Amino acid sequence: AALEASTAHLAAAIVIQRKLVLYVSPDTVDPHALKSALAQMLPKYMVPDHVDALASLPLTKVGKVDRKALAARPLPSLAPKPLPLAEPVSETFAVLQQMLAGILAVDAASIHPQHTFFELGGDSISAVQFMLKGKAKGWQFPVTMLFEGSSLAALEQHIHTSALDRSSTPLPTSEPVATFDQWTTLGVDGSGLDQLYAQACQELSVPRTDVFDVLPTSSLQEEFVVSTVKDPSAYMMQFAFTVPGALDIDRYQQCWTRLFQRHPILRTKFLLLDEDQCGQTTVQVVLNDADYEWTTGECTETDLTAFAENYIVQDRRRG
Repeated sequence: AALEASTAHLAAAIVIQRKLVLYVSPDTVDPHALKSALAQMLPKYMVPDHVDALASLPLTKVGKVDRKALAARPLPSLAPKPLPLAEPVSETFAVLQQMLAGILAVDAASIHPQHTFFELGGDSISAVQFMLKGKAKGWQFPVTMLFEGSSLAALEQHIHTSALDRSSTPLPTSEPVATFDQWTTLGVDGSGLDQLYAQACQELSVPRTDVFDVLPTSSLQEEFVVSTVKDPSAYMMQFAFTVPGALDIDRYQQCWTRLFQRHPILRTKFLLLDEDQCGQTTVQVVLNDADYEWTTGECTETDLTAFAENYIVQDRRRG
């Protein structure tokens, strides 16, 4: 519906190629303009990462869009929409250009102050890299500026302002830092927290006694959660190990259970809420007990490699 509203007589197909890619035809469509129009109408997590305009979409023998053919295409160019530079850039922005060019593999000269991080092809992973490199230079800016679509000019201004504030602020004393409750600082009272617990229990189909804690998420964590809506395996890491000799399966499983019991983060699930509650669209739910699937199988030594590879593929599809 959003596509129809933005462009008439447009053929389109969405394909996941590590990123969300929108292929459209005809090739006279301006990808940058279309993406900007969609950004005004859709939630952030539904806006395609790339838009590629083709003369026509490939079709199967029965006349349907051939998504396999589209998925086999290389990702569209990450080159940002060219914008003229009216005046020489500042020293800080020149450093920004070089830093972003290295992280996002784009031409530094094509990076304009009015571009946003994601217009240049950034994603949540490269955002972390950018934050770390910026921190190494002493820059301070909230990651939300990247995800909210702030221009690079606004980012540069924030870096300058933060530097001035730090230079005029006296050094802190050695007084101990007071502890605080995260929900209290967000203005969430007891009834609001009860609502979050109730929704968490409903979403996970567990009783209240199974929930150890419900915590707010940072902006970066929220972006990770939203990204998994596009691709459930986006942040999934898989490892395969060969253990020589006899393996006591029961003791091995007990070791993993103890590990889950010791570290709450391994018992944590992230939930995307149906609507904004208490200023949160995502929450962390820490369970009392480990909730994981343990699968065993048998195969001959000659079939071991094929068995493992097949399991890894199926596991990744489950996300």
